Amino acid sequence: MSGYKLKSAGFALYGERWVEGLSKLLGVSTRSVRRWGNGSASIPAGVWVEVHRLMQLLEYEVKLTRLDVLEEIGDE
Repeated sequence: MSGYKLKSAGFALYGERWVEGLSKLLGVSTRSVRRWGNGSASIPAGVWVEVHRLMQLLEYEVKLTRLDVLEEIGDE
């Protein structure tokens, strides 16, 4: 199940290029990310920490941008 969860998180962050995106974020090879995603290798705990950190950062950025968009809507 962890591989599926990693794929889901990666796709939410990077879309179709999730393997490459996570590879760059984590400083590992695309092969490692693929192996984690397909369940042929266990996922180190530090991977989850970094994925969570990035998700929090993007969530914050989306909230700020949403406020900007709502402000523009209100200015019409």
